[in-house]
Amino acid sequence: MMGAKERTAAIEDRSIGLGIVTRGGRRHRTGSRTGAGLLRHAAWMLLGCCAVGGCMDSTSSLLAKYRSATCIPFSRGPGHERHWEMTIPLRDGSKAVVGAAAWAGGMAVVTYPPAKQEYVAARPGDYIYPVDLRIDPQNDVLYVAATGLAGGVWEQTWLFAFDLKERRQIARRKIRYKDLPADCPSPGTGQ
Repeated sequence: MMGAKERTAAIEDRSIGLGIVTRGGRRHRTGSRTGAGLLRHAAWMLLGCCAVGGCMDSTSSLLAKYRSATCIPFSRGPGHERHWEMTIPLRDGSKAVVGAAAWAGGMAVVTYPPAKQEYVAARPGDYIYPVDLRIDPQNDVLYVAATGLAGGVWEQTWLFAFDLKERRQIARRKIRYKDLPADCPSPGTGQ
């Protein structure tokens, strides 16, 4: 059993992360905070993150891929909001229908005919709307840029990537609006 002096030494050692406990005048490693233990813990965390969310690109890499992707043209609705509806041919010969709208609760959705399976490619959040959609046809990846006022208060911009072949979101990054390239022009208007 530890005395008050030994408990104090153990607490002090743990607070600085040494992972060493003093018992009966002798120091013992706990194993929970040793260098090897921390490295092992970090490796498991990295592996877990990759398994759950995929090892995602860095923000700069994602922005570079978005910049080089092909614009998906948009139409203007009666309230002058943007909306997208386009069939995208995939490399395997199948097709995906991409739809999005720049209004409250706006999101990007991908539907796969003929079964009409629907997947949410990007759900930016309240008052954050899709402003630009692009496609990388060589890799079957859809990119969605969305911006607005989160909760009606804080300006936020998000960039999403959706793998059309695997039917899953592969990246979601909060970015600075100024890092986005110019929006794709509206067909026939150049704006």
